[in-house]
Amino acid sequence: MQTPLKTCALKEYTAAESLLEEADSRWKQDETLFLLKLQLYHKTKNGWEIKKAVQQIKESGIYLSPSTQEVVAFWSGKSERQP
Repeated sequence: MQTPLKTCALKEYTAAESLLEEADSRWKQDETLFLLKLQLYHKTKNGWEIKKAVQQIKESGIYLSPSTQEVVAFWSGKSERQP
């Protein structure tokens, strides 16, 4: 049974995903868009979509700032940072 709060949150995530898809069709080469996708998929616990987004980032060939490179490495399981 979903509570009203969970239903509201689900609608917001669905709306966010829809907006990201629209943005992706307009600005495919924007690293911020990729980061937003990763954030959404992390919040919704969607590991499959995280993997797809990371693969898409790697195949895109766009310039990634050092901080975005770290994020991609983390989600790829190749982070060199030690806890």
